[in-house]
Amino acid sequence: MISIKNISPVARAIAVVGAVVVLATSVTFAALQSQATLTNSSISTTASLKLWNGSSFQSTAPGFTINNLVPGSGSGELPFYFQNSGGIPLQISAKIPSTPTYAGLSDWNDLTVIIKNNAGVETPTTFGALLNPAGVTLLGSPLSAGAQGNAGVPGTEGNYTISFNIAPDKVTGSQFSVGNFDIVFTGVQ
Repeated sequence: MISIKNISPVARAIAVVGAVVVLATSVTFAALQSQATLTNSSISTTASLKLWNGSSFQSTAPGFTINNLVPGSGSGELPFYFQNSGGIPLQISAKIPSTPTYAGLSDWNDLTVIIKNNAGVETPTTFGALLNPAGVTLLGSPLSAGAQGNAGVPGTEGNYTISFNIAPDKVTGSQFSVGNFDIVFTGVQ
């Protein structure tokens, strides 16, 4: 057996340097290992709220023309139908993005609006609240993924109504009218 004391200092130095080189090479080698990459990965979901336009569900549908509205009596419930063709339930909000022309109205909050879902849950609001950029979140459960309103089947999820009214004492002048306006519905998870 060879004792460390019997090895010359030069040999010991060479052995230490050799060990350091071996360690450094193995560490460097580990840093130079190759890589593998997963490519073209993606994750997505779709929110797809549509309205019935009379022949199919689309992103736009014709609105309503209400003639001879009797203040205090209201328009009655006007039906419209949503489809959620996406994969997630959607909480629906409504807003009117731009102020229409009008006559005989001093305050947009005097024109009431009620939006009702298939379960009879009403969202009472005003035209003024719908003109707010944030709009109004419709009350009730979110519209389920795959839900589709149906005019022929009352109570179907996706069946909604809207009604408008103004109190007789809120009309100014000899007539009341509101020009063309859009109602934008947004579905959010």
